[in-house]
Amino acid sequence: MKKIISLIIAVILILSAFSVTSFAENDNYADYKECIYGGFYNVETEIDLSRYNFEYNDLTTYVNFIFNQHPEIYYIDSISISRDMKTLYVNYTIDKTQVLSERDFIDAKIEPIINDIKSSWDDSLKALRIHDWLVSNFMYDYRLYEQEGKENHDIYGFLRDGKGVCQSYAYTFMYIARKVGLESYIVVSPEKDTDSDGVYDVAGHGWNVVKINGNWYHVDATYDDPILGQSFKYDLVGEVSHAKFMLSDTEVETDLNHTEFYIPGVEEEIVCNAYEGANLWKYATSSVQEINGYWYYLDRRAEAGGLMRTKDFVTAERIKEIGYLYAEKNSYWWEVGSSLHDGYFTGIFEYNEHLFFSDSDKIYVYDTHHEVIKELDITLPENNHYFGLNMKGRTITYITSQSSIEQNVVQGSYTLDGHTYITDWETVKEPTDTDSGLKIKRCYICGETVQRQTIPSLSFIKLGDIDGDNTVGINDLATLKLYLAGALNLETKGELSADLDGSGKVEIADLAKLKLYLAGAINQL
Repeated sequence: MKKIISLIIAVILILSAFSVTSFAENDNYADYKECIYGGFYNVETEIDLSRYNFEYNDLTTYVNFIFNQHPEIYYIDSISISRDMKTLYVNYTIDKTQVLSERDFIDAKIEPIINDIKSSWDDSLKALRIHDWLVSNFMYDYRLYEQEGKENHDIYGFLRDGKGVCQSYAYTFMYIARKVGLESYIVVSPEKDTDSDGVYDVAGHGWNVVKINGNWYHVDATYDDPILGQSFKYDLVGEVSHAKFMLSDTEVETDLNHTEFYIPGVEEEIVCNAYEGANLWKYATSSVQEINGYWYYLDRRAEAGGLMRTKDFVTAERIKEIGYLYAEKNSYWWEVGSSLHDGYFTGIFEYNEHLFFSDSDKIYVYDTHHEVIKELDITLPENNHYFGLNMKGRTITYITSQSSIEQNVVQGSYTLDGHTYITDWETVKEPTDTDSGLKIKRCYICGETVQRQTIPSLSFIKLGDIDGDNTVGINDLATLKLYLAGALNLETKGELSADLDGSGKVEIADLAKLKLYLAGAINQL
């Protein structure tokens, strides 16, 4: 069940002995609307309409358009109009100081997703990132079932508490979409009495239409946020569905909550047709993350089965297999000991161009630059398995259980502090005959250089002088033996001196060659 509050606000006409029906032929309706909207935005308690002559119905129509289609104006309590139709009186639920404070909070909370979206992206990819950000980072407000009227319906409460109902999902999607240049409205499906017994047995619901590359499509972030039902109140942490992303009018009407819909306050006819572009994203069970031209996501279909990447959503390649291929079901399932669960119980999250995700037993980080996957050193509760993964900044949150998401659930978190994961030595500058080179070790997560070592220029390298005493002798042979046995580390110059066969690495063949040289069997190294 989803819920939407009534999207009607009354404009009370202060009664008089006569009605106002005169009109000025040259009145500018666009300016009239700007005046009203500006008054609401600036939290004015009296809005001067004396330079206009418009009908009462024009006023109520536009006020309700603002209330429905401008989520940033969420703080109106009541409105009345003077009997001469020249002054609009407005009461607000909060004062102007609080409005400005909450407005700053809203803009700060959406700043990460605004900055994440590139102006060069296609409109469909902009809408996709907004949709996935909402579904990954917010959850449905179960207070709807516990304390009627306490749940979040507006954008501020949604961003503040991280949860809301369909109306707040739709308002927030619409607000962010407009910030990145996409036209969007809220869509409403009314409550329904399906058996005509006088009781509404289908709740009212709200979602969005969004204009993408000149065409309109339905987007329902609420229904794409998987939940476990009313009795067990867990959001499926990190999971994202795309079943109701970019749908036509016909496609969206698959259940009673999406029928008989209308777009309140919008006069233009909006028709949504089927999307015909590249759409591998529709199979993603996680958010879709963009890094340096690649789009990464999780796909549990038999022909995919794990962490995928694509450049065009036409074809994709698998980076890591996740789960168990249940051939009879033609899909990958969550493997927990000897049992299988229908789904992928993890999200995928990006931090510093690294991707974090899990299977049932390990949390992984994928370095997209070096194309290396590591396991994070996190200890699970005994006999538990991962059943959900989320991440904000450097902190990973997860839920675990011994057998299922619905019992004995343990929540945990892990913060990537310091430089816990260090890469192997990486040569960033090769030495030449005259110039030294450089090799470094980086923090695997943040990329910061944590160790550096100079590689001597090649003119200073004497093959066989492994201990650095400027001679080649039995001590060098002993040093090389210890190094190959793992009992000794060599400086860079020593490693280069020990690479006697020029293979680029020190191995047993170099030891054999040094023995032959010291025995006089060969004349030079």
